[in-house]
Amino acid sequence: MYCEVKLGEIDLAYRTSKDDLNVIGDKTHSLKPSFYVAMGMIEKRNGNDDAFMYNYTQAIKIFEERLTK
Repeated sequence: MYCEVKLGEIDLAYRTSKDDLNVIGDKTHSLKPSFYVAMGMIEKRNGNDDAFMYNYTQAIKIFEERLTK
């Protein structure tokens, strides 16, 4: 998804991240926070601050859970 962002394929990067999160679901995956960060960056770029904060909060939550383990 980061490659898609670099190539300017912002909509594709968003869809990729969203699809990957749907596939992962509640399971643990090493890249799961990265998908939330990417979606947050795209939402911020699009001016959607609420979605930006939601996605970043999700990523931080996962990182904090991992730190406590």
